[in-house]
Amino acid sequence: MSQTHLLQQISRKGANIAMLSAKIAGDSNALSVVLDGLSAKPAAIKYGCARVLLEHSKTHPEDIYPHVQIFIDMLADENKIVQAEGTLVLSHLAVVDTDGRIDDIIERYLAPIPGPTLMAAANAIKGAAKIVTARPHLADWVATEILKVEKAVYKTEECRNIALGQAVLTFDCIFDLVTDKKALLTFMRRQLDNPRSATRKKAEKALKKRQSA
Repeated sequence: MSQTHLLQQISRKGANIAMLSAKIAGDSNALSVVLDGLSAKPAAIKYGCARVLLEHSKTHPEDIYPHVQIFIDMLADENKIVQAEGTLVLSHLAVVDTDGRIDDIIERYLAPIPGPTLMAAANAIKGAAKIVTARPHLADWVATEILKVEKAVYKTEECRNIALGQAVLTFDCIFDLVTDKKALLTFMRRQLDNPRSATRKKAEKALKKRQSA
């Protein structure tokens, strides 16, 4: 497949992202084209390539890992969508992180949690679940950082309630890996009074699994 044809397919509205990810599997030239597409000016190409790489990181993280620095750099991108894609891709790369690159940047990865941007914070909290699952030695430190979401300042109170809900989901996922389980349970119980219905329900579901705790 030519470079032009590949980018045309990626930028097409309603593109089959999973199929395109499968097409670049094991094809270093095609992967290079998609990686280069992250710098393209046309938004359809830039965001299309980002979506394909995110999908590919889920199924073939070993293909993406040699290019991990690209996604680390995306954490500081002014474009919030690009930043979000980088955050989520990195979470999928943790499972193949033989060089400890994720460990090296975990503080930077979780830096958005205190605010002010909900998207950045929520994606960092979400991604942390996959990172800790792959790298359990980070569990206690990551949990402590995520607990800071209760004092975070975002654009609105509702934004914080959304972030709190995401924190519940992550804690539910990494619960068995964290030493201070009491702190997580106490956090979850506080969310039973959260004014956001979806967050309350997440807390109720997570706590129901641990009724004896």
